[in-house]
Amino acid sequence: MIFHFGAVPEDPDFMPEQEGWTALREPSPWVTQLCAAPVAAAAGFGTVCLWAVLTEVSAEWPYPDWWLVPLFLGLVLLHEMLHALLHPRLATTPDSILGFWPSKVLFYAHYQGTWSKWAFVRCGLGPFFVLSVLPPVICALVGYPSPTLLLLSVVNALASCVDLLGAMFIMWQVPSGGIVRNKGWYTYYRV
Repeated sequence: MIFHFGAVPEDPDFMPEQEGWTALREPSPWVTQLCAAPVAAAAGFGTVCLWAVLTEVSAEWPYPDWWLVPLFLGLVLLHEMLHALLHPRLATTPDSILGFWPSKVLFYAHYQGTWSKWAFVRCGLGPFFVLSVLPPVICALVGYPSPTLLLLSVVNALASCVDLLGAMFIMWQVPSGGIVRNKGWYTYYRV
């Protein structure tokens, strides 16, 4: 894995149009954020409902407010590390990049290699399931309703909206058996 400071890097050796790749129909990053707002609302509401059905957790915040900043920063880093761990070969190749883009205040995990449609979808959805769906299930199983995990899982669900939307784009547009590759922010596929 490589750590990168700045915009998502583009592999200069990957020339998708010349190599027969098809561009995924996806909006620009800013329009994607707007399109993802209803997905965020649905994911957040669904996560709250899951907590309500499975546990009797109180939404009372038991810590000083200043704890929110390190908790959210830790959540963001954990979310991106989970993406990276779902890269091919568990992020052990130089094609796996974990980065921070200061001008966008954005942490990211990026893979420059080629992977299958379903591996790409699994990587996109992984942090949502591990950090938003799994905590209420585990809390229900062990009988420990945690307000901290409730808050973090709902925030993660809201923040996963672009990942969820991206996975939908891949599932709807890439044919079965297709392979996927990114060039910077943009996604390409071929069968």
